[in-house]
Parts: sequence; C-alpha cells; structure tokens
Amino acid sequence: MFQAYNNNTTTYTQNTPVAFSTIKYSDCRIKDTNGTTFRISAPGRYLIMFNGVGASTGATSAFTVQLYQDGVARPETLSTITSVAANDAATMGFNTIINILPSCCSINNTTNLQVVVTSATSGTLTNPNLVIMRVR
Repeated sequence: MFQAYNNNTTTYTQNTPVAFSTIKYSDCRIKDTNGTTFRISAPGRYLIMFNGVGASTGATSAFTVQLYQDGVARPETLSTITSVAANDAATMGFNTIINILPSCCSINNTTNLQVVVTSATSGTLTNPNLVIMRVR
C-alpha cells in the first residue's frame, strides 16, 4: 500500500498536478518521482483512492480534479464541486481500479499517475490524500 498527502491549502490553476508533500506508507512497486507523479512498475490491479477539500476562487465556478494515467485523463475519476460564493469549500474524491500488464523485453508497461486540477478557474485544495493499493 502507498499513501501520500499534503496537510496544507494550496492554490492551483488549470492543468496543474496536485502536490503531495508527505509519504505516509511506501511500497517498492510504487515510486514518488517528484511529489506530483507516481510511477507503478509492477503488474497487477491497483485501487486508486483520492479525497480532499476543494474550493473555487470564483463565485458560481466549478473546481475540478481528475486522475491522469500516462498523460491521459481517466473519465471515471472526474470530481467537481461548484462554489455558490467564492471559496465555498466542499469535499472531493474518486475511486477507481487500474490494470497494469506485465512488461517484457520490447514493451514497458510501467505507468505514471497524476491527480490534475482541470477546471478553467483557479481554486484551492486542502488536505489532498492519495492511496494506491495493489489488490491483485
């Protein structure tokens, strides 16, 4: 099991990866490459769980985060809150399972994961938490 989190409130703009400053549990199959990208190198099925508190800096504006796998958005992980007034906070989260195939001499199936702020307006994210657990 791997867990990373950040106990701060951070302001993000569009297309910015979420930063996780603290690693609580590490796993030799999952590497933190820079605080925003997590590389999984072992084949298997992995449960990805994310939660945090988001707020849009603009009134009646959406604030959205989404999981990206190797630069491609995973549609089932889209999590959006819409603030009634500027900086109204609400919980955000998603759960999904990803499958990583075995690698061989000519194919490297290592995958990189990022949680990315995708909303057009800026916003804040408080206490983001990411758990990656190998289930099979």
